[in-house]
Amino acid sequence: MRLKTISLVILALSLSVIPILNSSQAQNGYQDLIRDALSDLGLNCAIMDINSLCVGFDRVETTFYGAPPKDYASEAGDKAPLNTIVSLQSYPIDLTTSTFGIAAMYVKTTNLPAALQEQTALFVTFGDVEIQNEVDPNEAVLFDTTVEVTTTTSIDLYDLPGFDATIIGSTGSNTRLQADARTSNKTWTRVLYNERTAWVNSNTIEARSSESPTSLDTLPILTDKTRTPFQAFKFRTASTQPPSLDVPRDVIMVQSPKNIYIDIWANEHHIRLTGIIFLSTLADGRTQIIAVDGLALVYPDTVRGIRVQAGTSVILGGDYNSYTVQGLPVGWSEFDIFEGLPTNIVTYDYTVLRIWRPSSIWDVITIEVQIEGETPYNPALQTGTNYPLIPIDSEAGTGLERLEWEPFTVGGRVCPSWSLFHSDRDDDWDIYELSDERGTVNISEGDGSTDIMPAHSVDGNYVAYATTRYREGGWEIQVTSRGDAVPKYNARMTFNTGNDLNPVWGPGNYIAWESSRDGNWNIYMFDVSTGDYQPLTTDIANDINPFWFPDGERIVYQSDSDGDWDIYQLNRVTDELIPLTTNDVEDVDPIVSPDGKWIAWLQQDTVGVYNLWLRDVETGEVSQLTDMGVDIGGHIFAPDSSLIAFDARVDGDYEVYIVRLGSRVITAATDNEATKTSAFAAEDRAPAFVCTSSSSLIYHSDMDADLNNPYSLELYQVALPADNAPANPPTRLTFEPKAYDQYPMANAFEERESKENRRPPHPFR
Repeated sequence: MRLKTISLVILALSLSVIPILNSSQAQNGYQDLIRDALSDLGLNCAIMDINSLCVGFDRVETTFYGAPPKDYASEAGDKAPLNTIVSLQSYPIDLTTSTFGIAAMYVKTTNLPAALQEQTALFVTFGDVEIQNEVDPNEAVLFDTTVEVTTTTSIDLYDLPGFDATIIGSTGSNTRLQADARTSNKTWTRVLYNERTAWVNSNTIEARSSESPTSLDTLPILTDKTRTPFQAFKFRTASTQPPSLDVPRDVIMVQSPKNIYIDIWANEHHIRLTGIIFLSTLADGRTQIIAVDGLALVYPDTVRGIRVQAGTSVILGGDYNSYTVQGLPVGWSEFDIFEGLPTNIVTYDYTVLRIWRPSSIWDVITIEVQIEGETPYNPALQTGTNYPLIPIDSEAGTGLERLEWEPFTVGGRVCPSWSLFHSDRDDDWDIYELSDERGTVNISEGDGSTDIMPAHSVDGNYVAYATTRYREGGWEIQVTSRGDAVPKYNARMTFNTGNDLNPVWGPGNYIAWESSRDGNWNIYMFDVSTGDYQPLTTDIANDINPFWFPDGERIVYQSDSDGDWDIYQLNRVTDELIPLTTNDVEDVDPIVSPDGKWIAWLQQDTVGVYNLWLRDVETGEVSQLTDMGVDIGGHIFAPDSSLIAFDARVDGDYEVYIVRLGSRVITAATDNEATKTSAFAAEDRAPAFVCTSSSSLIYHSDMDADLNNPYSLELYQVALPADNAPANPPTRLTFEPKAYDQYPMANAFEERESKENRRPPHPFR
C-alpha cells in the first residue's frame, strides 16, 4: 500500500486557523545544536553496512560482548557490527558541552530479503536513550548471503511457507531466483520474487550448476523465533521533560523501507510496521508507540492486535492498553525538527504530521489523513484498543466502605432472543446488547472505564459485569438493569482493593464471583435480594471459574489445592464438596449443561494439549470428546444440551466446531478459508448461543478484515451443519469495522471466554 505525504485538516466553519507554534522558538540555541547534530549525522554515517551501528553525534557509549572493534572509541563516526554489541547509551542534549547523543543502526530484519542489500530498517536514538540487544549473537541470523537457484518445473510462490498460504505469483521452469532462508524441516525455501520475499517448495528448485549441490543446506533456518541483531531489544528513554520547548522528547525512531513491513520486538511488544514510529518509555515503565507515517500493528497475527495509524499513539502496559489520538496539547510540533534528518540516512523522505488549532470559538478538531487510493480517515475513530488482559495476580486486598445496597428480586426464567457482547466502539470497552427488538444498545455505559465479562439474571432484567470505573479499588463487580421491564438500576456490588472478576449469575438471586482479596483466588457469593455476601471457598489454594448447576444450589469450579488444577463440585446449602477429578494432570474450565445432566471441562494430555472431556452427572461416567492434536477453547453447551461448541486452531487459524453428544462426531461449524472476503487468515472464535436456538450459534471473526482494518472483529451467526456436512455461510451481525466487537456471551450465567485461559500460578509449585 503506497502512502502519500500525510496531511491533517481541520474542518471548521471559520477561516481563522493558525498553526501551533513553539513559544520559545530558537531563543536558547537548542535548535541550532540539534540541526548541527543532524547535519553531522549525515556526514559521520554516510557509509554504513547493514546490521551495523554508527555514532552520529557525541555523546554515545557502547558495550560489547568482547573487545570493541579496532579504533572504536564511541566517538562520532565510529562504526561497529550489531552482533557484537550488548547495549548502547546515548546521552541527553547539553548546551554547555554541545552534545546531543545520536546513534544510527541499519537493522536487516527477518522480513527483508538478503538479495536486496539496500532494503534495511533504520533505528535512530535521540538524546537520553538506553537500548539493549535481546538477540543472542550465537543465535542471531544476518541474512547477508544468497544462493542462486533455478526452478525445475512450473511453480506457485506463496506469502508464507505451506500450501495453505496465499499464492502471490507463479513462474515457469528454469527461472532464476535468489534464495536466502529455509524452514527448519527444509521443505520450504525463501526466495526473492518481484522485489519481495516469497516461499517455494524446496522440491521444485535446485542450486545452479555453478554452486555446490549442498549449498542450499548452508542457508539459515527461519522460524517465528529467528531474529537478526537488535530485531528484539529492550529500551528506556528519559521520563523527564526536555529542558526547552525547542527540544523534542528523547525517543527511538524506527523507519521501515518504503511500503515494506518489518517486525520488531520492543520491550517484549511485537510490532509490525510500515513507515515510521517513535518509541519512548513513561515514568511508570510503560511503553509508548507514536505512529508518524504509515501504519503500525501491535501484537499482529492475534485477535488482540492494535492498529496504530499515523496520527495516533498507544501506551502499552498495565492491565489494559491506552489508545489515543496525538492531538492537543502535545501535538506534533515537537517532532518537526526531525524533518532535518539527512536524506542519505533515512530509508525514504517523509514529512512530520502537523496539527492545526481552530479559532477559540470551535471546540471540535477533526483530523483527516489521506492515503492514496483510499477514503480519508479520522484517526480518532480508529479505536483499535486490544482487549484488556485479565489480571492473574492474587495480591491481597483491603475492604472499602460499602455503600448501601438497594435490594431487588430476580424473577422467573425466560429465554431471551438477544445476546451480549464486548465492544470498544465508544473508545472504551463496554457491554452491548444485540437484539432484533432494540438493535445495538450500550448496557454498561462506562465513561473511560473497561467493562467486561457480563452475566445476566435468568429473568433477563439485570446484567452483572467486571469494571475498572472506580478510583478506589481494583476490578469491581457492577450490576445494572437492561430494558424497560424494571426501573433503571446501576449499583456497585464489591468494595475491595483486590480484584473481583468473573461474575456468574445463578438461577435466582445469587451471583458467584472470584476474588483476590484474600491473597489468593477464592469464590464468593452475593445475594442481590439482601445485599449479603459470603465466601464459598476459603482455602489457601486458587479457586476460580465457578459455574452454576440449574438447581441454584450447586456449583462446579477448578482448584489447585492438591498442586494441579482439578474440578470440584460444591453444594452451597449443605457445604458438601466432591472432587470430580483426582488425576495428576491439569483439569480446567468446567461448565454444566442447561439440563444439569452433563459436566464438560478441558483436560491436559501427556504432551500438554487440552482436550474436551465429558462427565455424566448421574452415573459419574467420564469420556474424552476430542483428540485433535491442538488445544480446545471456548467450549459451551447448546441451550438444549444436545451438543457442545468450541474453537480450535487445527488448520493454522481458528474455526468453530461442534460435537453432538449422541453421535460424538466433530464437525466444523465455520470454514473461514471458504467464506472469508479478505486476504487475511480469518479467525473464528468464542462461540455463543442465543437461548431460543440450538441450531445456530454466534461467534466473533475478522473474516471481513481488509488493509484499512486488518484486525476488525465483528459478530457473525451461522446455522449448524449436520454431522460431517460442510459449514454453512455465516450472516454478519455487526458492522463497526473501526471497532472490535468480540466475545459474545456464551451462557446466561456468565461470559468467561475473554479470560483467554489465563490462570494464576499454582501456589504449591
